[in-house]
Amino acid sequence: MNRNIQEWKALQQAIIRLEDLAKELNFCIIVLAQLNRDGEISASHRATFSAHTVLNFRDHPTLGPVIDAKKNRHGKKDSVVTVDYTEISARITEKQQVKIDRKAEQRNKAGVRDI
Repeated sequence: MNRNIQEWKALQQAIIRLEDLAKELNFCIIVLAQLNRDGEISASHRATFSAHTVLNFRDHPTLGPVIDAKKNRHGKKDSVVTVDYTEISARITEKQQVKIDRKAEQRNKAGVRDI
C-alpha cells in the first residue's frame, strides 16, 4: 500500500486527532478494519500500534468460527473464544474459551507439519 497518497495521510491525521480527543475526554475509540489476504489488518501501523485489543472474527480450521484476540495487552494470550454464528441474523453466541498453539498454526500456515 502506498502510504504517500493523500487519502492515507488524511487517515493518519484523523487517527492522531481522535487519539488526542479520546485522551482529553477519557473515551475509548473503536476502529473497524478489513483484513488482507494474509489475515493481517489492512490498517495503518498507527491505528493498530496504539490499540489495547485487536479482535479478529475468523473461521479456525479445526474449531470453526472463533473470536481471536490478535493483540490483547491486558488479557489472556494464546486463546480464542469459540462461537456459534447464525449468518441469517448475524447473531454470534459464545460457546467456550479454548487455548490454542499459535506456533503450530504458523507452522501449518507455512506448510510445515508436526510429526
